[in-house]
Amino acid sequence: MLDILTLCNFCILSNALDFRTYVFPGLSSFESPSPRDYDLRNRWDYNAIPFLDRELFSHMRRLACQLIMWLASNYDVTYPQAEAPLRFVKDFCGNYLTDQACAILAYKYMSQEQNILTIPYCNFDDVDRQMSYLFADTSNGWWGEWKGKRAKFTQYTTLAMEDRTFTITKKSTPAAESACL
Repeated sequence: MLDILTLCNFCILSNALDFRTYVFPGLSSFESPSPRDYDLRNRWDYNAIPFLDRELFSHMRRLACQLIMWLASNYDVTYPQAEAPLRFVKDFCGNYLTDQACAILAYKYMSQEQNILTIPYCNFDDVDRQMSYLFADTSNGWWGEWKGKRAKFTQYTTLAMEDRTFTITKKSTPAAESACL
């Protein structure tokens, strides 16, 4: 199950993880971006990802969310100390997604603080902006409360799910699926 959810998270976070998100279109690796280039990227998410790939990322996110909803309809997750199953989507999948997003932010922050070479013209604020685009729709926040978790991002040091004491059981009767994104 974790492998499937990790794949779903990769698909959901794909735009923020793709290096082309942080590349300026039309500039060679030897050219420096202008203030206008930064303004276009920061205000309009203008970057080097071709239109068809952007559509692909959106499609991958939809498919990942549909798979998560199918899993939620067919399986329950319970921790030993809990009396009832978790809300599969929000408390299990959503927490795992936002934990991984925070770990990515923590890694970027640490690499910037230690001057570790990463993608040129990509700093912590750029990655944070991409995450905020993803988690901006609070009306459909199946992933839970992002802002509070984001405020404590430095506490997240691993992409792995830390508490693996859960049990997954197949539901005897699948529940109705609901929308994700």
